[in-house]
Amino acid sequence: MKQIDKNKKVAELISENPEIKDIMISLGFKDITNPMALQTVGKIMTLEKGAQIKGIPWEKVQAAFAEHGFELASKETKTFSIDPSNDLESYILRLQQGEDLESVRADFVKAYENVSVQEIANAEQELINKGMPVPEVQRLCDVHSALFHGKTEAEVLADEQIPAGHPVSIMKLENQILKQYLDQNREIPYVELKKHYKKKEELILAQLDALGYPGPNQVMWGVDDEILHDIPNNRSRIEEMIFKENQILFPLALEKSSKEMWYQIYQDMPIYGNAFISEVASWPEAETYRRPGNDGFLHFENGDLTVAQFEAICKALPVELTFIDANDINRFFSITNGVFARPKTALNRKVYSCHPPRVQPIVKQMLSDFKSHKRNKVERWFKNTRIQYVAIYDQEDQYMGCLEIVQDFSEILKNHQ
Repeated sequence: MKQIDKNKKVAELISENPEIKDIMISLGFKDITNPMALQTVGKIMTLEKGAQIKGIPWEKVQAAFAEHGFELASKETKTFSIDPSNDLESYILRLQQGEDLESVRADFVKAYENVSVQEIANAEQELINKGMPVPEVQRLCDVHSALFHGKTEAEVLADEQIPAGHPVSIMKLENQILKQYLDQNREIPYVELKKHYKKKEELILAQLDALGYPGPNQVMWGVDDEILHDIPNNRSRIEEMIFKENQILFPLALEKSSKEMWYQIYQDMPIYGNAFISEVASWPEAETYRRPGNDGFLHFENGDLTVAQFEAICKALPVELTFIDANDINRFFSITNGVFARPKTALNRKVYSCHPPRVQPIVKQMLSDFKSHKRNKVERWFKNTRIQYVAIYDQEDQYMGCLEIVQDFSEILKNHQ
């Protein structure tokens, strides 16, 4: 029986053994009949990974190959890894010493040609965990993005496998129009770019943060702020950010987020509005998705309400309510006038990930003060909107959480002028 290395990429396996193409087609790998797919996805996808994505049992694959005289074996292959404390830090040090960015980039590409997006994300995260200042890791992002120019489009698992209405497809379409603004030297509207970045930050970056990957959140959000502060003088950084999103961020998010989470992100997208485009494709299966819930009664000290009744009451109130529990988890919010964008994907995760890195220390200090009883209320005003943060305690004076109350006074002030 002829042995073939299961760790080799599909394109290489078929090139060496053309007869296995028919075996794969019979198993359900019909995409390899498309020459473009074979030369893109096939160059980064192993047979085992492809079977996992297609939902084909590995035992079935092994049996089919054995039937045709092939044994799928695992041969020792050279692995590439990054030591964050030495390798990546050395490139940051070179930048700190004033070395030209392109020179550092060139050396990085030579050294880590075969390193994946995932490994670099993990290494960056470890640097942050060890105390490396986020702005320095931010500089590294400009170095490693060069590694993927022109070669990782396939690493998204092929665009044709992502529905047109999928959030990543929509974000990529927005980036496509944004790139046209750059190529045609047109002025980039602040409002449109802000909408695009807000969706990325609050729906995708914050989600990765909640999944244990806060690095992209901390790094990219800061760059976005700098770009928005001076769009005309940051056009090259905007172009670089387009690339980082398409080739690094989106593949990572696709790999780490569940389909149910993408459904929720899709449902949250309209809160922010489309950027640079007027209409987007729908995603029917996401349209009909409903989060698992309980339609029973809520039992209060002074009565009982169904979940539907309680939600209707909250929507009728002239305020928006958000509750963060004692562990700083965002547990509930109501929406009335929609003063602030409140994506459902923000629920059941740390409240800090919903804020820019520069604001997070302020939020942490406020909640810490509430827990220690140093303060029990904070009030802020934003234009005609009052925001109150109220500490909630139980009968034993134990901290239960924080209630955010948002009220828009615009209509009241207009009627009394």
